[in-house]
Amino acid sequence: MFRPFCSLIVVLMLASATPGAGTVTLALTSPSNGSLIPPGSSVEWTITAWVTSGDNLGLAMLAVDLTQNPANPALFDIPPAQGASAAMACFDRTAGVSNPLTPGPVSGYCGTPVGTPGQRNLVQIGGAQNVFGAAFAGVGTDVNVDPGIGQGPQGQVIATGVFTAPSAPGLYNFSIEHAIANTLNVVNPAPQWSVIGPAALVLSGSTISFQVCRGGDANGDQALTTADIAPFVDFLVGTQTPDAGARCSCDMNHDGILDGRDVEPFVAALLAP
Repeated sequence: MFRPFCSLIVVLMLASATPGAGTVTLALTSPSNGSLIPPGSSVEWTITAWVTSGDNLGLAMLAVDLTQNPANPALFDIPPAQGASAAMACFDRTAGVSNPLTPGPVSGYCGTPVGTPGQRNLVQIGGAQNVFGAAFAGVGTDVNVDPGIGQGPQGQVIATGVFTAPSAPGLYNFSIEHAIANTLNVVNPAPQWSVIGPAALVLSGSTISFQVCRGGDANGDQALTTADIAPFVDFLVGTQTPDAGARCSCDMNHDGILDGRDVEPFVAALLAP
């Protein structure tokens, strides 16, 4: 199992850990959650952390996986998240401690694609602050610990990303799993170590799901054939009012409107092998 970052964090941070360091609540959210969407739509996702106050001084380290349910109608490689925000830059290499770069110019903070090619999940999204008061070669160069991260009312966005909804219709589920977190107990100026401890973890809203409709299936028979042409035209000109499934299927350009701009992609899909 791929765990280099977590192993490094455990070895390093246990040396400065004390028990009792608050609670970190994680949530996975998406505007597409609970929705019926056309194939090929962009699905955005966000992982947010809330850290309790009064029993710690904010987030020191967090790592979490984003996984797809193996029973989903289609599997794919989840693209790495977007880069760390300014608030989380001290958790990302080289300032902080995270996995090395994935193949290509994407930070390991954004998650490492792991698994069978064509169905890879993202492992160990996130990173850690350097709490040891001394910089390392190529990692943990920021020795100034930032307190209070994640303790605001809006929490702290850990990562955001986007992937394309598969063409295979059906119900899709994605979850955050295998989360670990440490929080700050005492923040000391370098070269002194800051004191951290393992946080209790709560996964709130750890799964998002959406339904992908079958593109161009205007008559609802689960196939795209010439039998869909007449109802497709009726929906576009207003002769018939589509239900939610038909509207989703006929919105071929994914702009939320049934109009003439859906005709060309409908014809292209109909004529495709």
